[in-house]
Amino acid sequence: MKTKFSSLVIKSVVISFATTPVNIQTHTYKPLADLFPLLVGTEIFPEQEEHLVELHHEIRFQINKIFTPTQQSQFEATLEEGGNFRDAFCAMNLSSQEQTQLRRVFQLSCIKLANLLTPQQEIKILQNLQDRYRNESIKNKEIVKLLTGLLEISWQPSTV
Repeated sequence: MKTKFSSLVIKSVVISFATTPVNIQTHTYKPLADLFPLLVGTEIFPEQEEHLVELHHEIRFQINKIFTPTQQSQFEATLEEGGNFRDAFCAMNLSSQEQTQLRRVFQLSCIKLANLLTPQQEIKILQNLQDRYRNESIKNKEIVKLLTGLLEISWQPSTV
């Protein structure tokens, strides 16, 4: 069950920072909390911060290689209009090849991120996720409830 919990938390973080704008060409420095909104309040060690910033740039670079300039504009416009990540991708009409490439980028990023975080950091991320969706739609509340249930199950002491 711990694996499912970790996977959901990691995917949430990857998605949150994949949609965070950053100027890759100039490597403009942004605080870590701006790059990874779900990490706010999480104690991050200096070596982790360096790896997280590198991972953010890597993901954005890979995504930019997949999208055409028109798709990038459509994606950003949907997010700016208040649409969510899923709405933004649907609006772009990605080909099956682009969807596969994007899925691969996120899967590899999830693996890299999972190797960087401690269990305590994953708990804090889940708390941030709950706070983020506390006042959202019922669907989002159901997702948070599911994640909370996974957290409780994954951190219960073993009875063996």
